Amino acid sequence: MPTKKQPESKHSAYIILHFTPALVWGIFILYFSTMPGPEVPNVFQSLNDKLIHAAIYFVATILIYFGFLRFKYGNPISGKALFISCLISIVFGGVIELLQSYYVPGRVGDWFDFVANTSGSLSFVLMLVVSHRALA
Repeated sequence: MPTKKQPESKHSAYIILHFTPALVWGIFILYFSTMPGPEVPNVFQSLNDKLIHAAIYFVATILIYFGFLRFKYGNPISGKALFISCLISIVFGGVIELLQSYYVPGRVGDWFDFVANTSGSLSFVLMLVVSHRALA
């Protein structure tokens, strides 16, 4: 029996629903990353900056990837979904660093922050691939 195709608007809402945690996390990143330097909470200033960057983008990649899994109900180690999740996270981190360089008072975009963002994203990919191979 053929399945009925959902209307496009309902399909779009369905996609957004699955990616809501990633979107909320992205807004969180954007908010704190574009906050002018003097307004950054002291708790963030006192912690290891690069470790924070890596952790934030590790979580971002997880949430994007899980959005793909929930939406497509695909193979838990889908290479395409994993690649796209990592790429989105890395590009977003790069854009944030550029925004900080050119548009946020009291903040400076930093190549080392970008490297930390990227390493967080790639760490999730590596962790997932290694754990998948260990369980296979």
